Amino acid sequence: MTTANLKLDYDPEGRMAKYSSDGGTTWTQFVYDGTNLLVEYNNAGAIAERYLFGEGTDDPIIWFHGYGMTTLRYFDTNYQGSVIARRSEGGVMSDATRYGAYGEPEDANGDPNWFNSVSSLSRFRYTGQIALPEAQLYYYKARIYDPAFARFLQTDPVGSKDDLDLYAYTHDDPINGTDPTGLTDYTCPTNCKVGTHLVNGDTVRVENVGFMAISKTNEFTIGAPISRGSSSQLTDQQVGNVVFNETRSLSGDSVDQARVNVANAVLNGDESLGTSRPQTASTSANPPTTEGDAWGSAQVAVVTAKVGRALGYDPTDGGVHFNLRKNDSTTPFQGHDLTTQSGPLNNSYPTKALPKDDIYVNTYN
Repeated sequence: MTTANLKLDYDPEGRMAKYSSDGGTTWTQFVYDGTNLLVEYNNAGAIAERYLFGEGTDDPIIWFHGYGMTTLRYFDTNYQGSVIARRSEGGVMSDATRYGAYGEPEDANGDPNWFNSVSSLSRFRYTGQIALPEAQLYYYKARIYDPAFARFLQTDPVGSKDDLDLYAYTHDDPINGTDPTGLTDYTCPTNCKVGTHLVNGDTVRVENVGFMAISKTNEFTIGAPISRGSSSQLTDQQVGNVVFNETRSLSGDSVDQARVNVANAVLNGDESLGTSRPQTASTSANPPTTEGDAWGSAQVAVVTAKVGRALGYDPTDGGVHFNLRKNDSTTPFQGHDLTTQSGPLNNSYPTKALPKDDIYVNTYN
């Protein structure tokens, strides 16, 4: 049983900005990129830990311990994304961890294993969540989770839409489900059905397809899977390459949604028209290191689009046409009405046709 006197402070984005396990005498401060924890500062204001993430949700891959960048560890994870070991740069494994059914960390002898040999704590544990080892709790973004009681400590912010038990974790099925936000998590077809309405903050994983986080711009009701023919010629990576080549110079708050919309348009054209689909940028890509994030975002956009399509969701309404415009005009394109518009976006390679800002990505039905 822990004796931590836990205090938590949150930033304006609703993220845990710092916490204290001794009632406020000493604090650990967190710095994020979105929901990913990048840096920890100790009570003296010095960098204590740094982390690098993969492309998935809650996917920590590298840990730098201390102020410098020399003490490096890799995270080994299992099928749930739970950290089960750490490896040195030379591949030496340490701190092997297993978990009870609801996320209780244990060592090889079955004893509690909240701490490890590398430092005073191990930040990422069960399903890749941030651990608060002094209190033996997990930070699940919207809520704090207690594995000893298999319960969240706060009610579900979305109410009883998902479960009448407002404190339950994954419908009491932790083996098959995860809950990366502390909100509603669906694993299809296990616990989702046609007619279920997905709202901002929900997450959904379609077996053999991928994962999708629901935002305000893509809330929808699950419908029948979308299938528009068998003419498909492109692999998922080729579709992602098209998306990357078309949007590689763009940035801004809505660029991820823009890429998902373009991915849907390319998939529609490929599935229904095959080689007769509208002309696009190349299906090949060799991105430089500086554009690795944009290429990864484009590939993730394809997965997101395919998850949506498996659930009957296509924001372009079957559209096969898309373009980039230097204003927010809603004028039809070649006689086709506008279905989605994402912007304004910045353009790092401006031209006369597409200046450096106020770029919009449109799709048409």
